[in-house]
Amino acid sequence: MGIGCLGRISSKGHCILHNNTGSTASVPPNLTSQNRTAQNARADMRRLMAEHRVEAPLSGSTHEPRRAQEKTVSQAFVQYGARFSAWFDARPDGLPAGALLQVTFDESGQPLFEVMRGA
Repeated sequence: MGIGCLGRISSKGHCILHNNTGSTASVPPNLTSQNRTAQNARADMRRLMAEHRVEAPLSGSTHEPRRAQEKTVSQAFVQYGARFSAWFDARPDGLPAGALLQVTFDESGQPLFEVMRGA
C-alpha cells in the first residue's frame, strides 16, 4: 500500500493487491503452515512491487496525448485494472457492466474516467 498498490480482502479472507500495471498478488489469511505458502506469497509480492516500480510514470516525463476512448465498465476493469477499480470504488453508486464510459488521459498518460450520459 505504501508504494501505491490498491488492496481488498476477498470473501475467503485473502488480501488481493493490485499494482498500477493491472497485475495482482494474493496473500492467504493463514501463513503459518509448514508448506511453501508463505515463501510463494512473498515472492508474488516482490514481483508485484517490482512491476509497479518499473511501470510507474517518472516525474517530468512526457507522454504523447492520447485520444479519448469509449469503454464499457467491464472493458475498463480489464484494461485499466487497479486504476479503474479505485475510481469505481470511490463512486457512491454502482454501474452496470455495460454502462458506457469516456476514458481520457492526463498529461502523465494516466486514464481518467467519466460516465457518458444518455448513451
